Amino acid sequence: MQDPTEQPPWVVELRGLHDSNFAFDWNGHVRTLNERLQLSGEEEFGLPAPGLPPSWFVGDIEALHRPWVLVVSLNQARREGDEGWHDAQQYTSQSYWDHWRWLNRDWWEPRFYRPLVKLVSATLGTTVDTEQEADFATTRMIFVELCPYSSRRFDFSAEILERLARDDIGFQMSARVRQVLVEQAEPALVLVNGAAALRSIAQLDGAHLELRRRQYASVNRPEKELWHEEGRYTTDLGSAPLIGFPFLRKPRSHNSYTEIDQLGLMARALIDG
Repeated sequence: MQDPTEQPPWVVELRGLHDSNFAFDWNGHVRTLNERLQLSGEEEFGLPAPGLPPSWFVGDIEALHRPWVLVVSLNQARREGDEGWHDAQQYTSQSYWDHWRWLNRDWWEPRFYRPLVKLVSATLGTTVDTEQEADFATTRMIFVELCPYSSRRFDFSAEILERLARDDIGFQMSARVRQVLVEQAEPALVLVNGAAALRSIAQLDGAHLELRRRQYASVNRPEKELWHEEGRYTTDLGSAPLIGFPFLRKPRSHNSYTEIDQLGLMARALIDG
């Protein structure tokens, strides 16, 4: 671990948030939250394991290589099979912090991360070989979630999202993490991953967003129409270009890697102004 005295203030703040909330009763909190919102089945909120805090980020924020990109998704998929593994680790605050820093090196999931790595590498003009993808995702990308709790389905009204943003400690923590990253860590670009995430970030952070939709023909198939939204994420203390899109590698979205490269060139143009 890097000497805290050598870390930038934003890393120190995020580590402080992580440590101060590690011993919080997250299990009781999520149980009460599920009861209050009457969530069950696919919508029920969960944690990496009973009693553990949510993951506030994925990526090595202590050893970022610039330029780097912030990726914002909706929330993590809930998989009970992972809970036993996490529970067996008997984390300390330090080991839990390090787990999320190095997750992609230790537990690589190419189905989710590879298309995003391809997009970011195209945006930054960098070639990333298959064996380098996990390291690139660890040191050139930080992944955060709008909702800190895992679930199998996330589809809430604007009213409930506003209530969670106003009253829930987990949502407030997630909002502070992305605010610190945008304002102080100087990402080259913010990516919003998925149409549902775009809708939700507009509800949660709409006052900070200036977005416009672009529609255009696929470079592969002129009859296929693609779209994304682009603009800026701006606060009083910082600003970053932002681009959001439906999930990659889907038939109606940027499906081929050539189409992902096409989106990457547009993201590059946005960064360059």
